[in-house]
Amino acid sequence: MAKFEITRSCGHNETVNICGKQSDRPRQAEYEATRLCYDCYKAAQTAKNAAQTTAATVAAEVQGLPTLQGSEKQIAWAETLRSEKLEEIKQLRAIGIKPNEPAFIIEAVNNCFAVIEAETSAKWFIDNRNQGVRYIISDAIAAAIAAN
Repeated sequence: MAKFEITRSCGHNETVNICGKQSDRPRQAEYEATRLCYDCYKAAQTAKNAAQTTAATVAAEVQGLPTLQGSEKQIAWAETLRSEKLEEIKQLRAIGIKPNEPAFIIEAVNNCFAVIEAETSAKWFIDNRNQGVRYIISDAIAAAIAAN
């Protein structure tokens, strides 16, 4: 392990520990010089997240979606998550449902879309962030099949 004094792409200097073969360390040091320092990286990420949240909030207002309920941080995160889910729904609607599907499956899919669009809990979007809309729909279809 060796310590290198690196001037980052943002112009700040940092001391970086570089491990590995001695012959690879200069190449790794050059790579590290192309990256932002930690503070600038965090500031860039914060600005990016704020821009995404603002864009998602404006899009939700334009679409007439209900206001999310939760803490300020939950709402900021959930606005972006809801925007992603709605984009996924939009793509699924573009694909369409097969015309020969039973009516109760079509109804379950449409109800699932309506539930996601009408959801007001920021917590729900955070809790379901890793579940794609297809997974949520498959649960709704399974429940509809069990009911019939």
